[in-house]
Amino acid sequence: MNYLQLCQRLRQEARISGTGPTTTAGQSGEYLKVVDWINAAYEDIQNQHETWRFLQQPFSFTLTIGTRNYTPAEAGVSNLRRWKHSSDGDIRCYLAAGDEQRLYYLPWDQFRDIYLIGTNRTQTGRPGHFSIEPDDTINFDYLPDQAYTVVGEYYQNPDVMSGDTDEPVFPSNYHLAIVYRALMYFGADYAAEEKYTHGQNEYRKILRRMEQTQLPILSWGAPLA
Repeated sequence: MNYLQLCQRLRQEARISGTGPTTTAGQSGEYLKVVDWINAAYEDIQNQHETWRFLQQPFSFTLTIGTRNYTPAEAGVSNLRRWKHSSDGDIRCYLAAGDEQRLYYLPWDQFRDIYLIGTNRTQTGRPGHFSIEPDDTINFDYLPDQAYTVVGEYYQNPDVMSGDTDEPVFPSNYHLAIVYRALMYFGADYAAEEKYTHGQNEYRKILRRMEQTQLPILSWGAPLA
């Protein structure tokens, strides 16, 4: 369902008079509320979890010889919510095909105390570890001695629909979650308890299904000795 279709479905569910809206642009009155509620509900769902799979995007950039730290913009990322990283090496680097190696993550305080002190600040070589500064700048342990390519993934900021034909970034079988979350807004605004409760129940059902398929699969660590 696209943005306009979602708005039309909300109007039907809420039993708002009329047959529209015919567009999401330039609305007023109740139809403006419908349009705003749909986008607010869409944002709500995206904000339920930072690690939704559908918000995950790839990145790739080339290191500059002698430069160890890069802002998101310098890494070619314009809508960063958070870097995807773990101690398992989600970020990798290579110099040529077949040369790809994992880079291992260290928490910032630990990284800073190891690599950004004394002569370690000026060590050159191939990066093996990385960390993320509080301002989301990505840092590498060594000053790169060659123009390595770094690849990985990040989670983007919530998407916003603006045109009639814009579609949500998550799979279509979950699109009705937006409608039912928006129906809760309608129920609260009009003190329509029945509509609010119906929206809440249906929203929770779809959200649970989304969480089963659109969140990272949990893995168990090695058994304790």
